[in-house]
Amino acid sequence: MPHNGCNFTWSRNWSSNGTELIDGYHKSSGRPRYMLKVYIMNAYDFVDWDFMWMLLQHLNFPPKFIAWTSACVTSAWFSISLNGSHHGFFLSSRGLRQGDSLSPYRFIIIMESFDYLMKMVVADVANKFKYHPLCQHIELTHICFVDDLCIVSFADNDSIQTIKNVLIQFGEATRLKPNLNKSSCFFTGISDESEDSLSIVIGIPKASLPVKYLGIPLITTHVSAKDCRPLIDKIRNRIDGWRSKDVSFVARIVLINSLFFGMVKYWCQSMILPDMIIKEIDEILRAFLWKGQTEGKCAHKVRWKTIVLPEKEDGLSVKSIVEWNRMSMSQHVLNICSHKEAMWIR
Repeated sequence: MPHNGCNFTWSRNWSSNGTELIDGYHKSSGRPRYMLKVYIMNAYDFVDWDFMWMLLQHLNFPPKFIAWTSACVTSAWFSISLNGSHHGFFLSSRGLRQGDSLSPYRFIIIMESFDYLMKMVVADVANKFKYHPLCQHIELTHICFVDDLCIVSFADNDSIQTIKNVLIQFGEATRLKPNLNKSSCFFTGISDESEDSLSIVIGIPKASLPVKYLGIPLITTHVSAKDCRPLIDKIRNRIDGWRSKDVSFVARIVLINSLFFGMVKYWCQSMILPDMIIKEIDEILRAFLWKGQTEGKCAHKVRWKTIVLPEKEDGLSVKSIVEWNRMSMSQHVLNICSHKEAMWIR
């Protein structure tokens, strides 16, 4: 798996990509650099079948495997649900089947063609493409996760025109095109006038940080409590959905350890959460544990410090967000020492 597809392997995580590439984007000085955040429009629905079969043949997949894949993909029939009743029954002509366990792998293979195309045009000196200042030594031009694609380069007309041409060629071959309403570009080290002209070249509006990438804010400075408000709102909204249900005390413990901690875990693995946010999350979960909601006051029969202790120490084995955040950050330190070949370490 190439380093451009850094999020497709189990040993690589979110911290291996965008956070390092946006370093310095909050400053007006520094070498000119550019990042394009591309959201592919209806990624699974528009994949061209003929291109996929040709790509599988090019990658030397066995003919029998290609035939099996073709049978799985092309045999889908659809009906339209309108006003509570189904109308029509027609055969699909493009795209990947939603819910098929092999569809993500097929889409990864499709995105490999973008990697190949990008390498080919960058190697052509006639295109005058320049690498992002932080990426030239590892020859990195893009990173991707499913339909989220980040392309980076030097902030000049030749490089951005090259990126535009690649996106056009990729779209013509695969029918996968950028969603202009959800895509955005970022600049640093150049004037506002240059930013405006270059954004016109690519045809995607420029934006300012922070933005959300894979559910986490992309920021260039320390994480603030304001940056983490979406996490708090998400937890509150999910708990509000359980208020009308009669949930037992034991079930609340299970929900905290599985559902709600799962929301927090992703953030803990990506950044150091502010103390204020950790305290607020603990208060929300504590209120949910004792009364099943987040509003109002109630008596806490046991201290939260005791709740998070293991059962053998008279606790309830509720996971501690503070300890998990520390452990996750320590894991990054270990990765720096033991996985020096990782893209974000290099």
